Amino acid sequence: MNTILSLLIFAMVVTPGVKINPLFIGLSPLLNNDLGKICSEIAKKDAAAKWAVFGEAGAQYLLKVWGIYVINGVKSIPDLDSMKIIDPNLENRHIYNRYAHIVIFPGVNPEASFELPANREDRYNIYIDPASHELSKLGIKYVVFSDTPPYANREVLKKAGLKLLTEKPINRCWICRLPDNDKI
Repeated sequence: MNTILSLLIFAMVVTPGVKINPLFIGLSPLLNNDLGKICSEIAKKDAAAKWAVFGEAGAQYLLKVWGIYVINGVKSIPDLDSMKIIDPNLENRHIYNRYAHIVIFPGVNPEASFELPANREDRYNIYIDPASHELSKLGIKYVVFSDTPPYANREVLKKAGLKLLTEKPINRCWICRLPDNDKI
C-alpha cells in the first residue's frame, strides 16, 4: 500500500514539471551569455577598473562569474573603506556594516543615500547619481544599467554624461563608461 501511495504522489508531483524542468543544463547560460562576453572583453582591456550594476537585473552576479570586480551584489564582509567614500560621516554605517545583498539604483541627489527595504534584512539599497564623483573615487569606470526607467534609453544615458559602449541593450542591459574626471 505504501509503495502504491508513494508512486501516486511521485507521479502527481513530477508529471506537471516534466515539461519545464530542468530550466537549464550545464553552464551554457553563463558561458554563452552576450552580456558576460562583452563585459569580459572590456574588462580584459581595463583589468584594474571596477564596475557597478544599477537596478535589479541580477547582472552583478553574472559579471562576477566572468571574473569582473563589481562593487555591488553579495558582500560577506562589508567594504568599509569604499563605503566611507560615499558616506564620509559614517551616518549609515548601521546599514552597510554587515553581510548583505547590495543593490544600486540611480539617485537624483549629489550625495548617496542608503535604504533598508522592508522585510529584507539581508539587503540594502544605495541610491547614487551614476555620474557622481564618488563612483570615480571608488575606481568605478564602467556601469551596467538594467533596461528599466529612468535609464532605459540612449538619450537619457547620454544626457547623464555616460558614454554608451553598445548601440542597443544587451540582455536588457546597457553598458556604459563613466565620464573621465580629471579633477579627481
